[in-house]
Parts: sequence; C-alpha cells; structure tokens
Amino acid sequence: MVGHEEMEALQRALIQGHRWIKWLEDGKYKTLEAIARKESTDKSRVAKLIRLTCLAPDIQEAILCNTGTWVLTLKDCLKPFPMLWTEQREHLRKLALLAPETSSEN
Repeated sequence: MVGHEEMEALQRALIQGHRWIKWLEDGKYKTLEAIARKESTDKSRVAKLIRLTCLAPDIQEAILCNTGTWVLTLKDCLKPFPMLWTEQREHLRKLALLAPETSSEN
C-alpha cells in the first residue's frame, strides 16, 4: 500500500517540476544544468521532474489535491510515459495501485 509519505513525495516532485519550468520560462536559469547546480541535484532529476508537468491536468489535480482515485508513486511517474493525455491515462491506469474507471475524458 502506498503510504502518506510516498504521496507527499509525488506531490512535492510535481510542484518542484512546475517551479523549475517557471524558472526556465522566466529566464532566471538558462539550462537544466544551472538549475541542477543551484538545487544540488543532477540534470537528469531536474528533467524528470519537469516532465511531470506534462501530465494531463486531471492527473496533476488528482495528485496535488488527493481528489481522484489515482494511487501512484513517484517512482512510477518518473518512468517514461506517453505525451498524449488519453494515452497517459491508460498507461498510468496500468501502473496505479488503484485507478479511476475508464471514462470518456480527453
């Protein structure tokens, strides 16, 4: 079973990814390497957390607000996932410990 700490880790990672992408967009940092140096981490981790911001909005909301039936771990979400939202839902449904019913969401 996924514990509270694991859910919080995924939430923190998604928030951090949004923060870092904003830093790039605002020009505060020019490269992933610069962010990695500032955050004392590696470029690969920065890239993976920024990639979380490409998750479908409903998936992000479920992660951040604990409002959905998605039960995912950070480890699962750091693995490669499709960029199309409909494909993401199916992909994550297979990984989730508990997933939402199939729906007609786009």
